[in-house]
Amino acid sequence: MQVQYILSTIAQVAAFLIGLMAVAAGARGILKPNDFAASFGLPSTKSPAWMNQNGSESMSEKDTERPATPASTSESQSENPFIAVVGVRNIALGLSLLVFTLMRNTHATGVLLLCNQVSMIGDTITCQRKGTPGSSTHHIVAGVVFALLGGYMVAAK
Repeated sequence: MQVQYILSTIAQVAAFLIGLMAVAAGARGILKPNDFAASFGLPSTKSPAWMNQNGSESMSEKDTERPATPASTSESQSENPFIAVVGVRNIALGLSLLVFTLMRNTHATGVLLLCNQVSMIGDTITCQRKGTPGSSTHHIVAGVVFALLGGYMVAAK
């Protein structure tokens, strides 16, 4: 009984720390998208990696006809807008983990970690296809950690 309590507490603390890291990473994705993109393993700009086969951007004709909005810096004009989307996703995950761990709801925390495997698999595939060499490795490691921690938390009574 004592060992189970200790393991459960370690799992809750680990999930809480993952939540804090996810919020911090998400904020970085919004505030410093180029730095976040590099650590994530994706190009931060609309580079050839984001082009489709015929060399044009993967946007519909309707989207390309819109007038460009003025940007405050030339750097922001070339940033990949999806980096901020990933940042917001990470903040949402982190806040959810923080709330469930503060509520000491081990089962819900574990379910959230397991459901997040969809994001982990998507991140891994995206980085494998479009990212920098080796960038999918840390997504695989994070996915394994989430799966093990989440599985333990769901199974814990």
